[in-house]
Amino acid sequence: RRMLVQSSPPPSIDLSLPLVIAAAYNAHPDAVALSTALDEIDPSAVGFKGYVVLKGTEVVAERYDVGDATSTYHIWSCTKSWAAAMIGELLYAGNLTLSTK
Repeated sequence: RRMLVQSSPPPSIDLSLPLVIAAAYNAHPDAVALSTALDEIDPSAVGFKGYVVLKGTEVVAERYDVGDATSTYHIWSCTKSWAAAMIGELLYAGNLTLSTK
């Protein structure tokens, strides 16, 4: 039987504030590996547009092959999956309850 261990909840992030570019922006080995992995395939062949990786309120990696940070895309039903995942994470961390308004 697997037991989940809950650590202290992560700090709340105020999305109304601008994000901060991390000191090692795009230089972390994982960020380099992610970009290198994309270079090894044809990103446009799979419909890749870009990504942003956050750690807390810091942008640690970012890449755009189509457009830039101000571009918007039709992502259709993906929004529901992401919203559900974030709500689940907030519930698990205790930062949201079913009675939170």
